[in-house]
Amino acid sequence: MESQSQNEVNEQLDTVSVSTMWFLQLWYSDDIQIRICRYLIYSIIVLLALIHVAWRWYGPEISNMYTKQGFSSPASPEKDRSSTRCEDVQSDASSDKKTD
Repeated sequence: MESQSQNEVNEQLDTVSVSTMWFLQLWYSDDIQIRICRYLIYSIIVLLALIHVAWRWYGPEISNMYTKQGFSSPASPEKDRSSTRCEDVQSDASSDKKTD
């Protein structure tokens, strides 16, 4: 039993090492598709690093801007109707009837 599981582990390690060697040979080849792929991967890594730095720098300021009390969007300066409770809507409706 142990020798069989040992053989399976060895086969899996061989498969991983062969796949790794194949990938490294492909990665270091001078094919145009591989160069484009490397360029895109490096670009994504650099952009994610820059986003991380920018968020560290400006993150608290942006969070404070949206968590202030009394913040309202420029499009709707009045209170948002979608976030009102049922009682508020009923009281608004009853006050509208009194003004008629």
